[in-house]
Amino acid sequence: MSSVRTRRRPQRLAAFIAKKRADRRRNRTSSGVLPFVDGEHYSVSVFGARHGLTPEQARLAEKLLSRARAERGRVTGFRYALRIGGIISAVKRGLVGNSAWGRSLLAARGGQTIARHALHHLREISPAGVRASVIARDRRKAREAYERASALHRGR
Repeated sequence: MSSVRTRRRPQRLAAFIAKKRADRRRNRTSSGVLPFVDGEHYSVSVFGARHGLTPEQARLAEKLLSRARAERGRVTGFRYALRIGGIISAVKRGLVGNSAWGRSLLAARGGQTIARHALHHLREISPAGVRASVIARDRRKAREAYERASALHRGR
């Protein structure tokens, strides 16, 4: 019969978990509003002063999180942490509602992005691209012919 070994948590980890749980219990209130933090009220939500957000930013971040859940579904674990981090980053940097910043990211992935989102634009500029490539090809051939001719002329 094999014996089952139980691993004990390292003492520092156990202390950290106990402190974290105590902090959570201390911050809970039945009213749905956290106590004053720097003289301002924070609603009970995922976001708060611990993320470096003002109460207004925390409310905006919570709204963005609920919209993300509705549009893209619930996620857990690491993907949830990434979603929270992205929302906090966007709110802190003031990128929420900045359509110019969003447009700047539209083609950042490259490849088929413009073909999928602005095919009419590609069709519109295609003749100009064809003309430009024909002109470049003609110039390259003319340069090569000139260099051949000057090399022959120097060789005499």
